Amino acid sequence: VRLANLAQQHPELFDVAITEVDEELERAIGKKAVKSLKRRLPLGTHEDVHSRSPLYRYVINVSAVLSAWRLAQLLTSGSLLLLQEDASSELIYEWLRPWEHF
Repeated sequence: VRLANLAQQHPELFDVAITEVDEELERAIGKKAVKSLKRRLPLGTHEDVHSRSPLYRYVINVSAVLSAWRLAQLLTSGSLLLLQEDASSELIYEWLRPWEHF
């Protein structure tokens, strides 16, 4: 959400969209807050990550995105991957080396 807010303030620097809101977010912040969020930050269209990523110099893997395949696709995109660190991890993390893979 912070990244989407930043993108609204600086559209010349960021191409960011929230494509879906899952039930986990509704449980975390409540349905009313999710409705407000959707009004402020309209949902973008779902796009094929593999075909779009190579168009960008930098791609960001946001920790709230829970897709087992997304990180592997971003790593093979040819773009520089910015990987957000947090308490969760994916199986592939143990093989990644900072400044080599991201």
